[in-house]
Amino acid sequence: MKQRKEKRNLFSYEVWIGGNIKAAIFSMCLLSFSFIFCDVPVLSDQEWQIEDVIYPVDFDVMTDRYFCLDSAGNLHCACGYERLFYYVMENGRWHEVLVDGTLRTGMHASLALDTQNTPHIAYHDEMAGTLRYAKKSGDMFEIEIVDDNGVCGQYTSIAIVPGGGVHIVYKGPESLRHAVCSGDHWTIGSPWLGQAAYISVQPDPAGNLHLCFQDSVNGDLIYGYYDGSSWSFETVDNSEDAGKYSSIILDDTGIPHVAYSANGSLYYAVRNLDNWEIQRADWDDGEWLSITLDAENLPVIS
Repeated sequence: MKQRKEKRNLFSYEVWIGGNIKAAIFSMCLLSFSFIFCDVPVLSDQEWQIEDVIYPVDFDVMTDRYFCLDSAGNLHCACGYERLFYYVMENGRWHEVLVDGTLRTGMHASLALDTQNTPHIAYHDEMAGTLRYAKKSGDMFEIEIVDDNGVCGQYTSIAIVPGGGVHIVYKGPESLRHAVCSGDHWTIGSPWLGQAAYISVQPDPAGNLHLCFQDSVNGDLIYGYYDGSSWSFETVDNSEDAGKYSSIILDDTGIPHVAYSANGSLYYAVRNLDNWEIQRADWDDGEWLSITLDAENLPVIS
């Protein structure tokens, strides 16, 4: 395996398939954009492989939902800073698409695939301060402005529920905002008032949403649940600076598992009936992390 000594900014995402890590980390070194992966059992003696996807590229402020696998096992990624790009690996080759060439778009990108493996991307337009949404149609992407009411669209997290409804949860000026699209119409609400950051949403099979984010004013980790008509919220961890880089996943029984940073360390929380069990996973701070579960519903965090 090629050895690399440069310092890298890592943005993690993991997908498990039958006990293997299919995809793990994208990284930025200088202006190169690399994909690090190990398509073998994680405890085997096989080496990790590094591929430079594109060079040069400029991207920043990515979410834990910028990367995913489709039903055929192909890799998809959305990222940007000066512009928004979409990448897909098919037949062992990466393909690049310029989604939005508007200056300073693509940060806070979040990606989801529908049942037809069509990519849907939520992202931030920094110059205009708006939330944008792109959906692939044929060889092109259709782009629309979802929310231009105040500076909004940071820390986006997108989810597609059974039936095809698109949900985007993101930071508004003074609230957590929730945009829902059914057909061609977006409905936008503010279910939680305050400064939200590091938002991560995960739908369950019934179409309900499970959410985690940081209350950045009080430094608390917040969990939210949407039953299709209303939201409820609760504080998971109110220790110092809890909830940074939060990432959520559901296990086979629908129980939420959350990884996040607090007070310079990496933490893991799982809901047990009406309580949350919290444990320190690493004394080092976890930045831009992502959580997934293995075949036995055990957490794996990168």
